[in-house]
Amino acid sequence: MTKRFLVYGVSKGLGKALIEGVPTAQDTIYGVSRSAPIFDSNNFHWIQADLSDPNSTKIVKNTIADTPIDCLIYNVGIWEKTAFTDEYQFETTDDAEVLNMVQTNISACILHLKTMLPNLRLGENSKIILIGSTWGLDN
Repeated sequence: MTKRFLVYGVSKGLGKALIEGVPTAQDTIYGVSRSAPIFDSNNFHWIQADLSDPNSTKIVKNTIADTPIDCLIYNVGIWEKTAFTDEYQFETTDDAEVLNMVQTNISACILHLKTMLPNLRLGENSKIILIGSTWGLDN
């Protein structure tokens, strides 16, 4: 049985590895990212969206429309520029940087899940997988 995947954060790192290794050749993959991944498959549909923009939910929903989704993987993690370094001090982090991080990592996740629930309900035993990752350090 073929599956339909919606995977966020597919341009590189873990997200790219997920679309390369998890679905079968017959499965359909919708991949969301700011920049296009280098990935060649007839069943892959790239959706360009910046998750720091609240309108990104509309971009994804308009592309997928009423397609059933069997597995949604939200693989996103951006951090402050100096996070995980010796120079990092949370109290001196720019407020705009914190707001962008919260929007991308938390708010966008909730809004995209809310928007995609009807598609997940149409899917076959649908699953939601949320992954936070330090792969986003260079963002």
